[in-house]
Amino acid sequence: MENEIEKKELNHFDKFKKTIKDNIKIFLSIIIIAIISSAGIFYVSYSKEIKNEKISEKYIKAGIYLSSKKKMNQSKFLKKLFLQKINFILL
Repeated sequence: MENEIEKKELNHFDKFKKTIKDNIKIFLSIIIIAIISSAGIFYVSYSKEIKNEKISEKYIKAGIYLSSKKKMNQSKFLKKLFLQKINFILL
């Protein structure tokens, strides 16, 4: 009885092992695609975060210039902010 159970367990393990050996290229391709995709997603989100930080710093500088009434610097920064596509403010 025990021998039959052990044989069945080994048989399942051997089938699994054979399936992996037969389809190793597919499994490796899927793993590589998943790693590249996740790295790309992290890079895009990090890039957006850095861009938003730079835009917010410029926005703060423009506010400081607005409060100090330096019209030359104020208009320069506000024009830069206006000309850029500011998705940061909309979010």
